[in-house]
Amino acid sequence: MIEIQDKYQMSRFTLQFDDASVEERYVEQTLSMTHFLCRFAWVANIVIISVFTFLDSMYFPENQELVLLLRMAIIAASLVMFASTFLKQLRLLYKFSSAVFILLVGTFSSYMTGISGSEELSPYFFGLFIAFSGVFIQTGIGFSSSFWAMMIVQAFFAFICGVIYPVSGNLLLTYIAFLPLIWFIGSYDAYMIEKAGRGNFVITEQLRDSLAEVRALSGLLPICASCKSIRDDKGYWAKLESYISEHSDVQFSHGICPSCIAEQYPDIAEELNKESGA
Repeated sequence: MIEIQDKYQMSRFTLQFDDASVEERYVEQTLSMTHFLCRFAWVANIVIISVFTFLDSMYFPENQELVLLLRMAIIAASLVMFASTFLKQLRLLYKFSSAVFILLVGTFSSYMTGISGSEELSPYFFGLFIAFSGVFIQTGIGFSSSFWAMMIVQAFFAFICGVIYPVSGNLLLTYIAFLPLIWFIGSYDAYMIEKAGRGNFVITEQLRDSLAEVRALSGLLPICASCKSIRDDKGYWAKLESYISEHSDVQFSHGICPSCIAEQYPDIAEELNKESGA
C-alpha cells in the first residue's frame, strides 16, 4: 500500500501530482469533462466583444481605432482557443483555457477602465469580475496557472490606472480594494474545487489499482502437480511464493508441518514425540 500512496502524492500549492503519468491521466480526464463549458465561454466572449464594438465610437471617439484593434485581436485569440477544444494540434493551448481567458478579458477590461475616465467608477471595471470567473472554465484543473494570470492582471491594472491613465486617488483606492477581494475569492474557490477533484480522482484510482490486484489472482492458475510452481501469462514458471508475493501484499515466512518433519526428519520427529509424551 505504501507504493500506491506515494504514487499519488501531489504538491500542496500547485496541486500537481509528483508522478507525471498520474498527472497526465488526471488532466486528460478533466479536459474531457470541460469541453462544453470551454466552448460556451469562448463563444460568449466572442459575442460580447463583438456586440460592444458598436459603442466604441460613442464612448471612445479618440481611441476608437486602437480599441477596435484590441477587440479584433481578442476575437481572433478567442477563435483560436475555441478551435483548441477540437484540434489535437492545439491541445497544449486548451490546457490553459482558464489562464488565457483571464489574461485576455482582464487586460482588455483594465485598459478600457483606464481610458473611460478618471473621476467616476467605470462600468468596464466589472469586466474584471468576468475575467476572474474564468478560473472556473476548466473546473478542477489549472489552478496554479490561473492564479498567476490573475496576479498579472492586477499588476497590469495598477500600471494602467496608476501610471498610463491615472485616476483620482479615491477611485484608485476603490479599485484596489475590490481587486484583491475578487482575486482571493476566485483563487480560494478554484483551489478547493481542484483539491476535491484530485482527491476524488485518487480514491477512484486507488480502488482501480486494488481491483486490478484482485483480478490478477482470480480465475484459473496453471500449477505444477509436482513442484507446485505456477505458470504466468507469459508462459514462465515461478515458485508459488514468488508469484503470490508479486501479485499481492502477502509476504511468506517459512516453517515445516508435523507430517513433513516425520517424513524428512524422522529422528527429530521421534524426539519431539518423546518430549510431548513426557
